Amino acid sequence: MSVVFLLMSPVRRRVFFWLLTLTFFVTTPVIVLFLMGYRYRFDRGIFIYTGSVSIQANPTQNLDIQIDGKFVSADSNRLNNSYHIEGVLPGKHTVSVSTPGFSTWSKEITVRSGIATEFWNILLARTEYPQETLASLEGGQAFFPFPQKNLVALVSEKNTETTVILLDTTTGNQTQVFSTTNFFLNKDTARSALRWSPKDATNFLLSLTSRETQGEHTFLVQTDTLAATDIKDIVRVPSPREVRWNSNANTLFFLSETKLFSLPLNTPLQETLLSDNVESFDTVGNTLIALEPKTGILYQFSTGDTANKRQLTTAPPEGFSQEYTPPFSLVAYDETRITILNRNTGDLFLFNKGATEEWFKRLSAGVKGVQFSDDGKKLLYWTDWEIFAFFTRKWDVQPVREENDRLDIGRFSSTIHDVQWTKDYEHVVFFSGNAVKAIELDDRGSRDTITILNLPTEPLQLSSIGSKNELLFLVPHTESNTTRLSSITFPEPTGFFGFGQ
Repeated sequence: MSVVFLLMSPVRRRVFFWLLTLTFFVTTPVIVLFLMGYRYRFDRGIFIYTGSVSIQANPTQNLDIQIDGKFVSADSNRLNNSYHIEGVLPGKHTVSVSTPGFSTWSKEITVRSGIATEFWNILLARTEYPQETLASLEGGQAFFPFPQKNLVALVSEKNTETTVILLDTTTGNQTQVFSTTNFFLNKDTARSALRWSPKDATNFLLSLTSRETQGEHTFLVQTDTLAATDIKDIVRVPSPREVRWNSNANTLFFLSETKLFSLPLNTPLQETLLSDNVESFDTVGNTLIALEPKTGILYQFSTGDTANKRQLTTAPPEGFSQEYTPPFSLVAYDETRITILNRNTGDLFLFNKGATEEWFKRLSAGVKGVQFSDDGKKLLYWTDWEIFAFFTRKWDVQPVREENDRLDIGRFSSTIHDVQWTKDYEHVVFFSGNAVKAIELDDRGSRDTITILNLPTEPLQLSSIGSKNELLFLVPHTESNTTRLSSITFPEPTGFFGFGQ
């Protein structure tokens, strides 16, 4: 190049020099603007400041990302396996995320100038899941995984005999720890019939219905000694109900009529009256949250200082009627987030003392169940046909939600069952008919619903174990009285900081 330049005439050299200079001054601003995120719109003849798209998905590996049907390259953050696509023109775009062997996530999004549009919880389902059969038994009714171990309690009924079998999912060993012919599992309350001790797997509480009186009885079962004690036999008051563990597992709480008692396990027949005006209650650490009968008033007190009872509300919730009849269920995340569910009508009430206001109102009717997220910022609740989420606190991650925002997540044409959060608390898993499904909270563009499994028959129960990335389901055999407990890995394990599996 230098030789050619020297061979030029002086006039040509000047012309060539000024052409290069002009090219430099013309292209440099364009390059600088491009690096700053601007793109030229030929149809409008102007530079447009672009936006970007950030994506994090499960699974994390080998993702194909398309915008408007074209594959795009993306910078990957190896720390959390997220992807960042820059230089996206403002406006509406169709984004899709896929990987071989999984469903495709796709929705229409709106990109704005200078703003990163973020999707941090994209969930892809396998096109086919390998299923592991954990157990097969006659008359299976319900199962209850122990949270910290590979242990599942299976309740079955055969020829009027109700049994509980402990299944070690690692070895496949089964041990019968309880049996009775006088009591049965009430299908209306089956999902909460067994409550593991918060301390270890050597004790659990099991609530069954008497075949003779139709009354509720709760048994304390010791899995190591195979001893089973009817709670009514170790208290001096009639008809104990709503028997709960305390946080240390050395004391039980229970109601008798409208009186709340505590019972140290090492001193039977020595229950202590805690309060004489309680319809329902829940425990939060060493604190008891209680509902007064008829009034709808909430109060709290410490388990070690019941004399100092503190009233949380001064009036019943908006929409509460004194004509309501029990039973009620009270679920508390803490003393500022409490739900009351009338199980007769399905009327759900929420006390939410947030950063901006104090809310104590009826949320919905016909509600079947509720579940808080692990941080208490979201409340999941559902009816036979619909799923909702309520934000008890402001949610700063996109899409941003304000305190007391409510989402109508979905309405379905057939009855839904076993609605529950997934591990990321941004999706909800449930089953309807033979199909196990998951639906996302993010309603930008459209809400993505995935089918995880199509089972041969409608399952009796579905349970997600988020800490283990497992989904367990109990399915009856179509030609016999046997049921099969099976599991799949869902969602995909991501490993530490998203590395590997």
